[in-house]
Amino acid sequence: MRKRLCQTSVSLLVVFAFLIAGLAEAQVRTTGQVSGTVVDPSGAALSAATITARDTSTGLTQSVTANTSGQYVFPDLQPGIYQLTATAPGFAAAVYKDVVVESGRTRDLTIQMKVGAVSERVEVSAQGAILETTTNTLATTIDPDEIQNLPLAGRDILPMAELVVGEQSGGDERFTTYNSLPNGAISITIDGMTANSMRYRTSSTGFFTFAPLRLGAFDEVTVSTNELTADAGAEGSTQVRFITKRGTNQFHGNAFWQAINSYFSANSYTNNALGIPRPLQVLNDWGGSIGGPVLKNKLFFFVNFEGITEKFSYPVTTEYPTLQAQQGNFTYV
Repeated sequence: MRKRLCQTSVSLLVVFAFLIAGLAEAQVRTTGQVSGTVVDPSGAALSAATITARDTSTGLTQSVTANTSGQYVFPDLQPGIYQLTATAPGFAAAVYKDVVVESGRTRDLTIQMKVGAVSERVEVSAQGAILETTTNTLATTIDPDEIQNLPLAGRDILPMAELVVGEQSGGDERFTTYNSLPNGAISITIDGMTANSMRYRTSSTGFFTFAPLRLGAFDEVTVSTNELTADAGAEGSTQVRFITKRGTNQFHGNAFWQAINSYFSANSYTNNALGIPRPLQVLNDWGGSIGGPVLKNKLFFFVNFEGITEKFSYPVTTEYPTLQAQQGNFTYV
C-alpha cells in the first residue's frame, strides 16, 4: 500500500515598515521600546536634547525630544539593532551603536553627553544584556542566531519556547507548562495574533498551534512568564511571542533540502526473517526564503516557502486459521 502526502507551508510577508503602522492593531504588542534619560557630564538631566533612532538594517529613523527632566522614550520600535544619536546645543553628538531592541521588551539606556562642538561625535557601543528598570516583567528572548544554530528536530520552532527558566514538560511537548500554572494559561501569538489551538483549551492543547511555525519564517521568540503588562493582551499568564522575519536594505535569503530515504536504511530483523521487503519511505523537506528592498530605506519584502513531500508504504498483516484449525482440529502445535 502506498500513500502520498504533500504538505506545503507558505509564508508571504511584505513589510511596509512604518508606512502602514497604525492601520490595524494586533492583539499583542510585537514591537519593543527604548527609554532613558539624557544627562550632562555632571549627571544632571539635559532637557531639549534631540534623540534619533536609526534601524541599521533598513535605514528607517525616528526622532524624539527629551522632556524637561531629560527623559525620552521610543515606544514603538521594530525588533532589531539600532543606532541612537543625541544632539543638543553646546554638546558633542553622542552616538550609541548596537542598541538591541527585542519584541515586548524595554531597553533602558542613559545617554551621557560631553561638552563640545555639535560637529564632534562621541561613539559608544551599547552592546550587552538588556536592563529593564521601568517594568517588572520577567521575559526571555531567543535571538535569530540561537534559532538558526541550536539543534532542532524538524523545522517547527515551537520547542524553542521551552528554553526558558520556569518551563516544565510532562513527557509530551503539548503538556508544557510554566511556573506550574495550568497549560491553558499559555498564550502563543504570531506577530501579535493568537495562534493557540483553541478547540478544547485543555491540558494537552495549550502548548500547540495549528499554524506551522517553520524555521525559515521566524526571527525571534520572546517568552514572558511573570508580571505581564497590558500589552500582553490579557490572553494568559504566560505570553509566547513569535516574530516573523522582515526585509532589509540588503538582499538576503537561503535554500535548504533535507531528505530521508529508505534506500539508505537496513530492513528490520523481523522483516528479513518473514521475507517482508524493506518498507518504502521517501521524505523531502525543502524550501527557501528571500528578502530585500523594494524602495531603499522605505519599502521592503520578505518571502518564505517550505514544502514537504512524502511517499511511503507499509505492510498490512492479516491473521487467519491454519488448514487444521479450519477443519476443527485445534490440537496442532
